[in-house]
Amino acid sequence: MDHAEATAPGEDAARTRGRAAVLAVALGVACLCSCSHAKSPPAASSTRSADRAQVYSAAISEVREYLVVWRERGCPVATREFLVPGGGCDLILRSGKVIFYQPYHWVSSNHFTLMVTLDLHFKGSPGAWNVGLNSRFITFSRTAAQSRYLMYMATGP
Repeated sequence: MDHAEATAPGEDAARTRGRAAVLAVALGVACLCSCSHAKSPPAASSTRSADRAQVYSAAISEVREYLVVWRERGCPVATREFLVPGGGCDLILRSGKVIFYQPYHWVSSNHFTLMVTLDLHFKGSPGAWNVGLNSRFITFSRTAAQSRYLMYMATGP
């Protein structure tokens, strides 16, 4: 013969609601802890921010140099000197400059991505590049042995 607990009418529903409430509170606390931790990264020191600003400035100087080489010596030469292997183009750059940039992703001073807005104008068809303002995600990478960054340009991250 089975032994069943005797419960008053409605007691099972109340017990279920009570358990659900305890579970909801526990999940809420867990979420609050994990969410607040995820949204609160350690504060960056002013030195670290200043170091990153110097790294970004050096990288943008290379983008500017890349545009000068592209304009003066052509896209194939600029591609060989500044971009990761595998890219190439035959566009003739009439003028180009960096308008704005902002940090997008940081791994280290040897690997990071910036969102860069360029003002580009070409002779002839611009191909896949827009005429005028053009935003690109540029990933900069180098090894300890390299002094110059290799750049990878993309329309998305």
